[in-house]
Amino acid sequence: MKMDDLMDRIEKFIKDGKLKPQTTTIRIDHIIPGVTKMEDVAHIMERAAKMGIRSIKVSIMDSYGYDEESKKRGVMDNMQRLGYNFDAYYDKYQAKATTYYNYGSLKGKV
Repeated sequence: MKMDDLMDRIEKFIKDGKLKPQTTTIRIDHIIPGVTKMEDVAHIMERAAKMGIRSIKVSIMDSYGYDEESKKRGVMDNMQRLGYNFDAYYDKYQAKATTYYNYGSLKGKV
């Protein structure tokens, strides 16, 4: 399902009284640094704010290569095989903050 289709459904539920914006939470999973477009994240947040939704949770993909359990799952290897460059977007253990978040672009909109 495309993001606007889902947001349209949420908006209809709110208009029909089936959801209350005060108790609705929007989740954005997973933000993948260098892949997820921040314009899309901002669009979702702005649409939610216009509906009166103030609770938004996001999840940013970890680099996954730093413990034995993660290595067994092969997440990092598989993503590298698909062409994802972890070095460009991650420090040793976490995403580089400037890659995925610019507070100024959303300030005052949510």
